[in-house]
Amino acid sequence: MHDDSGRKIAGFFDSLSAVSRYIRMYFGQAPLASGTCFFVMSTDGPVLVTNRHNFTGLDNITGKTLHKECGIPDHAVVTLHGPEEVHYHIDLVDHANPEAPSWIEHPTLRTKADIVALPVKEMANIIGETNSVSLDSVSSQGN
Repeated sequence: MHDDSGRKIAGFFDSLSAVSRYIRMYFGQAPLASGTCFFVMSTDGPVLVTNRHNFTGLDNITGKTLHKECGIPDHAVVTLHGPEEVHYHIDLVDHANPEAPSWIEHPTLRTKADIVALPVKEMANIIGETNSVSLDSVSSQGN
């Protein structure tokens, strides 16, 4: 598969990409907000995609806190449904560098885009390549 500039895009389309998942954001034990996310498979493993404001706790335009008590999320919980319900906890703080976000922002729009991606390699046993389709095979089917 190629983007508009002709560059090859590596990765996988995961069947989970077609399904949004419930995500809740917390500061410590205090619930702050809830939203949705979805997963895609990259060549390096699963990636969670959600709105930037979910992880920052800030209005993406004004920069003001969204929670009435000005709470900023330090972790999130994603609920996955299957034979059994799984609640997956995600630490949003990089303890080695607490000032840096643990997620990836849009490469050119950065903070102006209300979307982020968070690699979650440790979820590979839950969201695996076995349920994924190579983007190359999807692209070749369309030609």
